[in-house]
Amino acid sequence: MQRTALLVGLLAGCWAGAQAPNLGQLDVVEQTVPDGPVAFVEGTPVSREDYLFLYQTNLAMAAMQIGPKNVNDEVRVRAGVRCLAELAQREILWHEARRRGIKVGDAEVSEEYQKRLKMLQEQMTEEGKPSPGEADILARSGLSRGQTMDNVRKVLLVSRVSEAIAKEKGAQVSDAEVEQFYRERPELFERPGGLHLKQIYTRPKPPVNDASWEAARKAMEKAVARIQTGESFEAVVKSMSDAPDRERGGDMGPIPAEQLPPFYVEAAGKLQAGGMSDILKSEHGYHVIKLVSKEAAGTVTLAEARERIREVLLENKQEEILEAFCQPILQDAERVKIYLKLDRKLDEILSKEAQKAKKDGTSGAAAPKAKESPEPKKQSAPKNSSEAKKKR
Repeated sequence: MQRTALLVGLLAGCWAGAQAPNLGQLDVVEQTVPDGPVAFVEGTPVSREDYLFLYQTNLAMAAMQIGPKNVNDEVRVRAGVRCLAELAQREILWHEARRRGIKVGDAEVSEEYQKRLKMLQEQMTEEGKPSPGEADILARSGLSRGQTMDNVRKVLLVSRVSEAIAKEKGAQVSDAEVEQFYRERPELFERPGGLHLKQIYTRPKPPVNDASWEAARKAMEKAVARIQTGESFEAVVKSMSDAPDRERGGDMGPIPAEQLPPFYVEAAGKLQAGGMSDILKSEHGYHVIKLVSKEAAGTVTLAEARERIREVLLENKQEEILEAFCQPILQDAERVKIYLKLDRKLDEILSKEAQKAKKDGTSGAAAPKAKESPEPKKQSAPKNSSEAKKKR
């Protein structure tokens, strides 16, 4: 892939990070993707590269939720259908923004560009290395600064017209709807116990051998000595830690205990707020942690969750409104031409599963679904009377 996180982060506006992991050499969706555009929307091509990167990113997220072993062909095709719909809908809304004469000022585009660039620099920083510069990120993306600014403008225009359409349809969320969601989904508001830590980390430098391990140990001992003689923990971290959070003084932020290495949790259990651990050794190097605070497990109250629930429910309503707005265009074979036949592939997969289930005398077992969370709904596949079957 020539496109990297910049394309997804700046153009698609979704999760951005390192190259999505390869979840299978013979991917059922990738085999189906044409060499040219996957679709034309109002005369604008949806490129193969943009589609594949969004698809691989979504597949990686699914693998994190349900486990790589559960990413079967059905999961892949359904992810592919969602990505195709998302890109097609984005193009429709961009054309609608232009039709309405919606404008976004250069200053706003520049501000958004800098914000997303900073986010990407943080996400793409490798352990023990300086953050990549703007030129490096642009080089990896294969896009010029001007092209990237145009993409940012497009994202902002889509956002602006989406808000306008939703407002015209009167999208609102009542207090009663918020309270009903809170009552019906109590599992979403369970707050696990967490730890707020800061860390120092030293790792053996290549080539990794006894000497490099000894050097890493001595570096950590010097760091501890500096803190014990009055230098601040944060200053020492910034001067010598090998962890990505060094520029934040080693601040890891509040993290649920189950997401931390067990030896961190064990060491933190012996500390009071402000306390610092002994030197800890792992397979990766040497660590020292400082406990900022402990957070007991509990339940998020309705008062605490109210505004976030309202935001999520409003996003859901807005997605439904936008889907209804776009569907007539998606069904128009003259305005939207789809060249990626995923509905047909999904039919084949479901038919094979049904036949196998019938033969085995079972009802068939679908792959585990990702854990549900109060997030906006995904769009259904683009429908086209001449090129796609009826949406399932």
